[in-house]
Amino acid sequence: MVTKERSCPVCGEGTITPTGEPGRMVEHHGVRLEIPEDVKIPECSHCGERFFDEATAKLVDTRLDNILEDRRHAVFVKALERVERLTTRGKLETLLDWSPGYISKMIARRKKVEHRTAVLFDLIAADPGRLSHVLEELEDDSIAASPTPKRPKLQMAK
Repeated sequence: MVTKERSCPVCGEGTITPTGEPGRMVEHHGVRLEIPEDVKIPECSHCGERFFDEATAKLVDTRLDNILEDRRHAVFVKALERVERLTTRGKLETLLDWSPGYISKMIARRKKVEHRTAVLFDLIAADPGRLSHVLEELEDDSIAASPTPKRPKLQMAK
């Protein structure tokens, strides 16, 4: 496909050509990420202005979403390794009110690791003592919440 060279509407001095190079940083969902080199974006040779049509914007969004997902997954798996030294996946799933096997699905990438999940596990892994404390509290609560034997009714003396 031959693209016609055109001059930059912003500076009027450069030529707009699709480029792919390292170091092109953008903010994506609040995170600064590098646009992969193989993604060609029309850019002015003089002022550096980038021009995104709908197809290019979709391609960049998709690639950056994949990069973020890979990062979240890596953070989650690394944190989970530390957390699993203290408890089981089943207890974690119960604690978080997740269905059994949900953690395994995230590890296998059958479920996405959401941002807050990656952050939560990273925080727990940073201070595993807190998880131990929470687990102890929950065990105490479950004992307290278990049915207690019925007490005989007191009758008033006449």
